[in-house]
Amino acid sequence: MYFYFFSSILFFLLFFFVLGNKYSSSAFIQNNWVWEKHTEDGMSHDVRFSVNPFTHLNGYINENRYFAFQTRQSHALKPDFLYQIPIIGRGFIEYEKIGKKVSYFSSNQEILWQKDFMSYPKPSYEGNLILLASGDNNRVFLSDLNGNWIGEKVIDGRFLSDYSFAQNNGGAILLFSGGEVVRLNEKGNRVFYKDFKKKTLSFYKSIAISPNGQFSAIHYLNEDKDFILLLDQAGDEVATLLLHKVYPHKVFMAIGNLGNLQVNLPDSIFLYEKSGKLLRHIQKKKRSDIYQLSFHTGEYFVASNVEDIYFFDNDANILKIQKGISFPVRAIPSKSSKEIFLETKNEIFQFSLFN
Repeated sequence: MYFYFFSSILFFLLFFFVLGNKYSSSAFIQNNWVWEKHTEDGMSHDVRFSVNPFTHLNGYINENRYFAFQTRQSHALKPDFLYQIPIIGRGFIEYEKIGKKVSYFSSNQEILWQKDFMSYPKPSYEGNLILLASGDNNRVFLSDLNGNWIGEKVIDGRFLSDYSFAQNNGGAILLFSGGEVVRLNEKGNRVFYKDFKKKTLSFYKSIAISPNGQFSAIHYLNEDKDFILLLDQAGDEVATLLLHKVYPHKVFMAIGNLGNLQVNLPDSIFLYEKSGKLLRHIQKKKRSDIYQLSFHTGEYFVASNVEDIYFFDNDANILKIQKGISFPVRAIPSKSSKEIFLETKNEIFQFSLFN
């Protein structure tokens, strides 16, 4: 009797999920946390979500004050200095516009180190790798979290035009306008070096790297046309895409762990497969500013579209259109590929993917 009972249940499940279920599983995005910067107050952490904002996020700068989530305290900053924050690290970096010193402070504003660097610091998401660009952008020094030279120590090129950090503590990729590309691991050691300079007029403008560091995308001008070059983990060409017009500025791209690409332009959004096949093109109703949100969490894409935020899966299907978020907005990665933080001038939001 038990044998027939369990056999019937097994047959029903196989029939429903394999043959009889005409409905595919759906995925959706939900906003599950928000923080108000000015009041330094927001929602408490919901334990149903894996990433706790109060332990994951570093803090933010608001009206010359640094607020640290770890201590829930804010500190006044010097108005005549510039600051950088490793957005999911700890503490902040202080430097002068034209000066000789770079200082690193803890979340409690205790000085951790001060070095004689005549360069502009650009920390990775966690702050483990710090790029220090010289004033003419032709030289980049490499430092760790403690201010010590690491890896290659210095990278030379023909004007640093762009750089991108891999989210999963996977180092960085640097692009120089002359066509030199340097891929670094998290310790500042060279993974590959390529020089894509062409015999004809060319200028290299934008670069992006996937969260896992396996793929990268380069935006460049060659003669009178704009292209995007997709590279694999060794720096070899995967595909070359032709853009529909020339963009004289940096364009904002995101490349996923599978090599699929999102390009968010002031007038359009394009999504491509790794092969270069176009999956989706969205023409914007009106032209936006040069800066556009373009991000990949490791599982899905996020893009700004005029006054809305679009979430796409890897097949370019729209998961959600979020309205009511002020611009500009930037993305902050999460320890989970299903979750992302979006930061505006006044708020920080957390979004989660549910399958």
